Amino acid sequence: MFFITSITITLLFCLLTYFPILFWLLPYYKIKKLENVSLSERMLIEIGAILLIGFIDYHILILYVGIFGGIDILYLLLKKYRVGEFDKIFTTTLISGSILNIFLYLNKEEFFYTINLILNNMKNQGHYTELAQGYSYIVDNFISISYIYVALIIF
Repeated sequence: MFFITSITITLLFCLLTYFPILFWLLPYYKIKKLENVSLSERMLIEIGAILLIGFIDYHILILYVGIFGGIDILYLLLKKYRVGEFDKIFTTTLISGSILNIFLYLNKEEFFYTINLILNNMKNQGHYTELAQGYSYIVDNFISISYIYVALIIF
């Protein structure tokens, strides 16, 4: 059971890296699937998933541990202290969003280089104006967009 659940979490995470709009599926799956599992069994499943994701690509392992590890730890802590549902959502969004912003800040050169590469490619194809408007919006509202995205994942 531990290995199959670890593989399922890993495959779900890999799928979600290609379809970011579905990132809410992983916390939902983990909360529902691991709700009645003891802490030691949960740790075995998480270690298995971390090892599998690290084997696939250690760069996305940082994202998994930072975002989804943070969500899991906060969920367990807030469940232990019987915090209200919307307080859990707010607190988890605030902390996970901060982790995401730190990750993006540390990798901002690569992030903006990739976006500029896409813009240059689209400029050659004649679709530059639409993308330039979207790019300027993303750059101007970078932090708020990341918090909204994390809130959508958690809610």
